[in-house]
Amino acid sequence: MDFFKGKKYDEIIPIFQAKFDANMNFLFKSREEMEKEDKEIIKSINETPTQKVAKRRKLSKEAQEADDLRKRLEIVQDEE
Repeated sequence: MDFFKGKKYDEIIPIFQAKFDANMNFLFKSREEMEKEDKEIIKSINETPTQKVAKRRKLSKEAQEADDLRKRLEIVQDEE
């Protein structure tokens, strides 16, 4: 709680409000949302090793493409 020492109420309340909202959203998730998440977890568990390797390769390739794109981008200053 030392984090909040010296801060005003107006500075602290948004932090607590965000945490409260996240907790409330979790508690009031619909059954369909929970079942959807469960299906995704089960699907991930049931993947074969070859599927997992293919998925990792795809993600690695996408990350590499993103890095290549970032290297090509140039920051241009606004002339205003």
